[in-house]
Amino acid sequence: MAQIIKKMTTKKLHVLLGFLFFISSVYSQQKKLTCSPADHGFQPGNSITGDASLCHSGMPANDSIHWVVPLTNYANRTAKAPSNRYKYQRCEYLVKANEIATGGLAPGAVIGSIGFFNISGGVGALTGTLQIYMKNTTDTAYTLGSTWDITGFTRVFSGSEYVVDVDQCAYKINLDPDSLLTYSGGGLYIAWEFSSPDGIPSTVHVFQNCYVSTDMLQYGNTGSTSLPVSLTGSTIRPATFLSPLHNWVDVVRITNIYTIERMPIPYTAPQPIGVRVNNVTSMEQSFQLTLTITDSVTSSVKYTANQSVVLPGDSATLVDFPGWYPDEAARLIYSATTSSIPDETFVLNNNLELPGEANDSAFSYSYNSKARMSWGWTWPDDGIFAVRFHMKDRGLIDGAFIKISYLTGSVGNKIKTVVLDSGGNIVGTSPEYVIQAGDLDQRKYLGFIEPVEFCNEPFFVGLYLFAGSAQWYGLTTGFEAPLRSCTMYTFPSTGGQAYEYTPNESNSKWLIDASVTSMVGVRDPRVSGDFFTVFPNPSTGNLYIDFGTGLREGNAAVEVYDDMGEKVLTGVFQTGAKHSISLEGLKSGIYLFRVTSGGQTGTAKIVKK
Repeated sequence: MAQIIKKMTTKKLHVLLGFLFFISSVYSQQKKLTCSPADHGFQPGNSITGDASLCHSGMPANDSIHWVVPLTNYANRTAKAPSNRYKYQRCEYLVKANEIATGGLAPGAVIGSIGFFNISGGVGALTGTLQIYMKNTTDTAYTLGSTWDITGFTRVFSGSEYVVDVDQCAYKINLDPDSLLTYSGGGLYIAWEFSSPDGIPSTVHVFQNCYVSTDMLQYGNTGSTSLPVSLTGSTIRPATFLSPLHNWVDVVRITNIYTIERMPIPYTAPQPIGVRVNNVTSMEQSFQLTLTITDSVTSSVKYTANQSVVLPGDSATLVDFPGWYPDEAARLIYSATTSSIPDETFVLNNNLELPGEANDSAFSYSYNSKARMSWGWTWPDDGIFAVRFHMKDRGLIDGAFIKISYLTGSVGNKIKTVVLDSGGNIVGTSPEYVIQAGDLDQRKYLGFIEPVEFCNEPFFVGLYLFAGSAQWYGLTTGFEAPLRSCTMYTFPSTGGQAYEYTPNESNSKWLIDASVTSMVGVRDPRVSGDFFTVFPNPSTGNLYIDFGTGLREGNAAVEVYDDMGEKVLTGVFQTGAKHSISLEGLKSGIYLFRVTSGGQTGTAKIVKK
């Protein structure tokens, strides 16, 4: 049985079971995977707005949710909020007066509920006793020390059969109505402890949305045999909301949208877009589920559909929507929402947005995803991390985009990208590449020596990590919970047997994209754009655009865009002739040429080495 391990720690791989819409599979391989320690969390640069599974636009009608420790783009798994990772947990933290004021909680409010945000879901709930305490304070800095201390606190919640929430979403805890705290102004201490003597901690942990301060405002610790007394200070606190209402009713949650987040024109995945919904009550629920795709720049609706859903109690399902085929380049927002559900008052999870993009660049399951942890092969092994795609019609795979780890230990190590056919045979590679300091935490394109053609068939695009001289972690993975099946794989260094990745410690999707070149009208090594031709392809930077005789004499406007849709070059050329164009100074990657002349518009894509 294969082992996925943390550095210096060996654990048996657990087969993922229980997802209603997943096909469970046994993952076995002789080599070992290893992931970097993630206890300090990760903080990529993207804003929370529009990030995968984080933009919850639905708010309660009475607007009584107050984020007193704000949502950010930071993830942590060390039990800043109740976790399914540890049997015993304790945490105390200070919320400052200015933070509470910014969150909108007014003095005199009776605090009826508290809530947190799982930035990535886990597998396997943990049941135990949860106690929550609060105390008004005038402190502007944490003064409780490094020993568990709840002197002067009010116990606002006590639950002996509390089940840790493992959904990827915001969730609330309704406090005990007979022991609520009235916020008096100033700051607020929040403390909680969780114990599960007979529980079995999960190996697929929740990651919690957290806020990083400049000073230590949180102290906490975990234990395997008893509640810890000594606490360790941290600048990291859980994103926390408070509400004056204590009777929130949560019925249905939208926890993920499954789609190709970067969709090349005219290609797309053969499966439909899926929306995962979860009924957290014991009663059957009926509602309408709507999926809408809009242009994030123009707000025009590209696609919308709704379905009736009947969901049994305490169950989740994946609702499939007919596949959407993009017809033009655009920045997109995938939005899923439920209709109003009787008796439900907590609707923070009834809306979910996911960013996307339609362009001529790449298939991708990882667009705009948050970095989660870095992965590598257990030294001295090498091997391939790969993502499975499906080519619709004919296309050339010219290279791959990969997200390189932010860890400095990656610098100086070698990588290459590979493409494998459905049988696991390596049919194309990029040149070997040595990671530079400027590559860390960046999305990088590595083109294949020769593009590889596929037609209506599956294929794999992967990152080959060479062993190096010591343990290192080269691949960044993103959030997805639950992880989609039949997508993430590993291969031995020579290819061959594909082994589906089944999460051990995390629902991590490999941040690897396939770059696609259309075969329509291609005369290799020339790329046709209907009434013009660009060559050579690939190019080192000096190339030609030939208008031939397909246009009336006049001028043609040429615009060149990079793989992120940013315009990098413009020019006006006389038709009926051949002209030189230089891409010198531009980074290696995929570039889209858009040419307009006489009311006609055509596009072609070039690979710059």
